[in-house]
Amino acid sequence: LTFKYLNTDKLKFWLFSLLSFSAGLLTYHAAKAFVPLWIIYILILVWQKTHLKYVLKLGFFALILSGSVWLVTSTSTYGQARATDMSIFSKNNDVEAKLWQASIESESQPVLYTRFLNNKLEAYGKDLLQRYFSHFDPSFLFFNGDLQRAKHTIPDVGELLILTLPFFFLGIIFLFKYKLTPIIIFLLLSPLAASLSFETPSPVRAVFATAAIATIIALGFLKFAQYIRKYNKYFQYVSFSLVFLIFIWNTLFYLNSYYIKQPFYNAADWQYEAKEIIQDVTKLQNNYRDIIITANMSGNPYIFYLFFNKYDPNKWQQQANNAIETETNSSFIHIRKLDNLTFIGDNCQKETEIKEQTLYVCKAGTQPANLKILKTYYYPNKTESFILGEKVN
Repeated sequence: LTFKYLNTDKLKFWLFSLLSFSAGLLTYHAAKAFVPLWIIYILILVWQKTHLKYVLKLGFFALILSGSVWLVTSTSTYGQARATDMSIFSKNNDVEAKLWQASIESESQPVLYTRFLNNKLEAYGKDLLQRYFSHFDPSFLFFNGDLQRAKHTIPDVGELLILTLPFFFLGIIFLFKYKLTPIIIFLLLSPLAASLSFETPSPVRAVFATAAIATIIALGFLKFAQYIRKYNKYFQYVSFSLVFLIFIWNTLFYLNSYYIKQPFYNAADWQYEAKEIIQDVTKLQNNYRDIIITANMSGNPYIFYLFFNKYDPNKWQQQANNAIETETNSSFIHIRKLDNLTFIGDNCQKETEIKEQTLYVCKAGTQPANLKILKTYYYPNKTESFILGEKVN
């Protein structure tokens, strides 16, 4: 709708648009970087088409609607936590390590010369540009997707169907030919938030590109169809039939990868075993004094226990604040206690720490020798995932 009515001068439409983008700030952290920049561009665009008084009205409402939401979501402790830990400027980045390595390699060179060639501006600038342009890599878009995090991609499939590749590039050509600048700006702004994080390319943080990419592909296909219709019906029939057959093949390939390959290869990234483990733990819970669960089950496995048991929110809130633990080198928090359940690190406890009257859920292969295995859980590819055990008597 924003693309369709870019030339309108009706304030009520732009207020509705601002309200939508402001609501977007509450959906995901990436919106905090994208939405303000897009609103600034919209104000500039409207300024070029109308008078200053209209822009000032729109700017005032933008400040009230988007600005207030942005401040609330960005200035709180929890609102800043994700950006602090995932940013390329955080402790988790490798830019500082690269600078240190460069200083060691240039020990024999003059200090000013070394700093001129290897400095923070150069290192962070290059890192940022590499991360930004990785989102336009054809391998990421059409063939492999996000290779860093399996839960964000599907085996042997890119972010887009291969069929859309020619239409995407054809659409890009006509974007510039027709000077559809807003769509170009929308696409260029989309990966900025993702580029500031150290996990790139990121289809999740660059999700805003979806609207622009869909529009570009549609434009490319429209121009392709218009061109084909200039020829005789036989040529049209063959051309459209070929596209349709490729579409059917590509869709079936995608569905096969999603429903067959994905569970087989990436079950661990989707907490495949969580429901079965929680069901077993719940059945046995009253038979043990304590239950120790490894965090390998997911970052915060307590959420599965709450969800699958339909746990009373009021009862949970009463103990939640006392169960919070903050990571030493980050702002992430973990829940370590829930009823008689205790959630520990990635590995099972050591042999000397194993206690009686305690049920253990451990990552397969990390359990100590004095742990009696009651049940072993498997991924769809038949590899062991977790074990349920207790101390050997």
